Amino acid sequence: MLVFVGICLVLWLIGGGIPYGYDGIEIYFTYLVGYNAATFPHVNPLMADIVASPEPAAHPYYYTHHPNLFSHLLSQLLIRLGIADLRWHGLVAIGITAAGLFVGARTLRAIVGPAEAIGYLLISSTHYIGVLSWASVLLRSFHFFFFWVAVSLTHAYLSEARRGMRLTAVCVWTYFIFLNDYTLAPFIYLCQLGLVALGAQSWRVTARFAVLTAISGAASVATWLLILAGELGARVVFQDIVYTYLARNAGHAICIESCSGGRIFSSTRRTFTMSSGRHGGTPLGLATGCCSS
Repeated sequence: MLVFVGICLVLWLIGGGIPYGYDGIEIYFTYLVGYNAATFPHVNPLMADIVASPEPAAHPYYYTHHPNLFSHLLSQLLIRLGIADLRWHGLVAIGITAAGLFVGARTLRAIVGPAEAIGYLLISSTHYIGVLSWASVLLRSFHFFFFWVAVSLTHAYLSEARRGMRLTAVCVWTYFIFLNDYTLAPFIYLCQLGLVALGAQSWRVTARFAVLTAISGAASVATWLLILAGELGARVVFQDIVYTYLARNAGHAICIESCSGGRIFSSTRRTFTMSSGRHGGTPLGLATGCCSS
């Protein structure tokens, strides 16, 4: 752990606290969301307003897809507490990443042994692309913590004692994970199912675990949809889902054939990214995107 923390601090100090990852956009994105929620009282603090304008009338334009709730709320909390310097946000992210790696090492030591735990920490401490470049990104720093706590809880569930209580803990954690990210959460869910299937060697135990944790995940998704519907309305949320699917799979056709998608997203003050085949990803942006010309 000292090796990892030491390397991260050296990188942080050399750069004067400026993000040192190869892709630092999410650091600024998360900070912007927290800043807007803490600065403009009419912005929903549970949603991601990503407008960079200082004018209150320009807000909000919401990013509505992944909740990213915990990093956004933490960034907002830090700013409300007067910690508005982006460099300190990066330092907090390093601390969260270190906590996740610590839980990972403890979990590996309990499951397989101390050699594997030490190996994991050494690899993580020197892996620039997979670990170090994300360590100072508040949005991604939670991933290590969420993953390893989920694995640890699942491992505890596989012990015979107090299995019901431990399954409840897993379900609660699953609910939190799905409030963070809709790509990481299914990955963790599948990893947990694999661990239970291999560890329990019982289809009944595995099926019970799969169903109850899936219900927790579904409840989490429903919570996010209720938050969106409360702010934007159920009809707009439905339109968001439909046009997001179409934009990511037939963005070029929508752009050329119809501007209705752009008008809908502009009028309801939301953003999304279009994927148009050979033309790559095209941000619809804060107005009507490619249909505005």
